[in-house]
Amino acid sequence: MVKNVGSVVRWQVAKLALVQGMQAMSSAFFTCGVVFTGAASSDSLGLALVLMFKTLPTLVMAFLGGVLADRLPRKTLASGMLGGLAISYGVGTWVVQLSGLGWPVQAISLAAGIIGAVGSPALFALLPSIAPPEDIVRANGLIRTFRNAGSVVGPLLGAWLAQLISPSFLFLDGAVCLAVSMPLVLSLKLIPSCDDEANNNDDDASMISALRSIPSLFHTYIWLAVGVPFWALFLAVQSGATDVTMPLWVVQESGRGAWSLMASITSSGYICGSLIALKLERPRHMFSKSVLFGALAIMPIFVVGTLDIQVLWYVASFVAGLGLELSGVFWGSTMQTCVDKRHMGRVSSIDYAISFGLIPLAYGLYGFTGTIHAAVVLTVSSSIMIVLVIIVFPFCYLIDHRSNSSGIINSSDV
Repeated sequence: MVKNVGSVVRWQVAKLALVQGMQAMSSAFFTCGVVFTGAASSDSLGLALVLMFKTLPTLVMAFLGGVLADRLPRKTLASGMLGGLAISYGVGTWVVQLSGLGWPVQAISLAAGIIGAVGSPALFALLPSIAPPEDIVRANGLIRTFRNAGSVVGPLLGAWLAQLISPSFLFLDGAVCLAVSMPLVLSLKLIPSCDDEANNNDDDASMISALRSIPSLFHTYIWLAVGVPFWALFLAVQSGATDVTMPLWVVQESGRGAWSLMASITSSGYICGSLIALKLERPRHMFSKSVLFGALAIMPIFVVGTLDIQVLWYVASFVAGLGLELSGVFWGSTMQTCVDKRHMGRVSSIDYAISFGLIPLAYGLYGFTGTIHAAVVLTVSSSIMIVLVIIVFPFCYLIDHRSNSSGIINSSDV
């Protein structure tokens, strides 16, 4: 992978990349199983509720997960998360056959969401503990590529297995992927000089102090007060339209294969974006570019809602994946380069919890709309996203422009 990294480090990074790829594939299996089950029974509300309960814990549990990742052995916490998710998916294999997407599956989805929200920070925090700082960017690129590859293979393999066996079998497939990942995590060898699992700053001593510090961080980093609310609204509309209304509409109108292909093509766009990101130096106007590339996610929502041309659906899906990946790179780079290391943990928790916090509510809202007026819902959603970009972009550009001389975006830049 990297010429100046020892074989031991390369193997550890490769194992972590494989784990994240398997986790992405298991998530794709779960989503395919839920979508196909909901489409077979025209249960848009059930689909929305299952997705909502799986993402609902993000807003609250992300803070707890970040604190635990700094205080407990990360390998143990991450492997425990994978095991808990495997059990949840395995139980779902049989429950979904009995109750469809009713309350038992929704309860399992909520449990999986809690487990994932608590354990994910530990899994993502393992990379700095196995790779030296000089190789962290390329190692992260390898991991993102594996994760995106899992998202490509998952929907295609899921559609084939659902057709060959049944949609409920996909839950078991996801459980197997997670179970295989557990021993890989436990076998990781941490580098002592890179293993920084303890953070004893007074500011991070408790959940209460972390929550109390949020207002001051928004004051210190004005761009955070612009970016986080924007992403919260933008991603809520994008996720509701893309994850609830659009898959049900596409499956009903064009079949499972069409939606699975769109999902895989979107993930292919993510892979291309991650490969492009490996070649990028630190660009100017990163905040503005994160918004512009994120706007490409509007394309499939608009195209599916207005045009019955599948080729254009696939092209738009690829563009959306490419744009979202590069947008994530630029937004993440903004945080990684413009936030004081003392604040990084709390800023990351704020971003993760709030930016994704409205998605469960969006799932519930879009679930109630059903598919009768799906084309209208998709068109209105894309229009809302366009308006959000038009409103926020001038502020992003102004903040970027004023920060170029210092390279730091803080409260003095507005």
